[in-house]
Amino acid sequence: MNTPSRRLAALIAAHHEQHGSTQTALARRIGVTPKTLIKWRSEGLHGRLPSRSVLESVAKAIEVPYRLVLDAALHDSGYFAAADEARPYAEVSADAVAALTEAGNLPRDRAHDIGRRNRIDWAAFACETIAAAAANLGGSETALSGRPGSWEAAHIQQILSSTLGDRDEFLWDHRTQPVVVTLPLATALDAVDPSFDEQYQAADYKIGRPLQEAFANASDGAENDYSIDELQRREEAVRAQLEARKAEDLAEYGARLSEAVLGRLREIVPSAVPVSVQVDASPDPYMAAADIPSDVADAIDPIERAIAEAIAATAPPSCRAAEPFEEA
Repeated sequence: MNTPSRRLAALIAAHHEQHGSTQTALARRIGVTPKTLIKWRSEGLHGRLPSRSVLESVAKAIEVPYRLVLDAALHDSGYFAAADEARPYAEVSADAVAALTEAGNLPRDRAHDIGRRNRIDWAAFACETIAAAAANLGGSETALSGRPGSWEAAHIQQILSSTLGDRDEFLWDHRTQPVVVTLPLATALDAVDPSFDEQYQAADYKIGRPLQEAFANASDGAENDYSIDELQRREEAVRAQLEARKAEDLAEYGARLSEAVLGRLREIVPSAVPVSVQVDASPDPYMAAADIPSDVADAIDPIERAIAEAIAATAPPSCRAAEPFEEA
């Protein structure tokens, strides 16, 4: 089951962390009940887009642009593609061109329009926009990792150095999105303790052996149907116990790892930027929805380094695959 998007809740949480307003007071300013805010935070919008008046109230209450609130609500409601469903390149490019064109036509503040055309400083707007996008992606190196040696990357790097700093020291001043980390537990465990999954695979194989041997030893067309049926029933029951035990082990590890990652991120991310950590409990590393660095050396931005450090510092779960099962 996919984790619901909670971008709107993250924007509200950022305001709460920065200003400390109570949930009741914030709900009153928005025009909803505190219960609604709790539901947005825990369950997302569940495909229900709030009315424009509510979204405008949210924008006013948390002091962010309405378009940012609308964008978050559209994602949470499912009107925009999910985070793991990339839109076509041409569609994203068209939106970017439209936004930059719209900015180029914005009138300049007349108080500062001395001896210049009545338009904004479009070059500054473009540089700040590129810097914010790079900050949202994780940093300069991450943003340019698609083709770092190109002439385009060299020019963009100059822009980023002038805004984010030579070492991204002003990265967080430009970030406009919350930090949302999805931890694929199977991938993390595969990096720090491959034996965990191997032990559960061995236990699963052992559970299936009695039935395999029964089929192998059966006479041609004369197997004991009752025995086969009983072995199948017992195998299913014990395998269900094994799967439940593995899920419990992963859940315990996921809780500790999430806390460790959150702690590391809070060391580098300003309190004004909301941080959330979600867990992907897919048992197969290759089925995980997110990718993470296997070790600190592979990390290319501060967020990845924090995740890798937390994974390295968190003890793997105690594997209970070999413990006896209840009689089926």
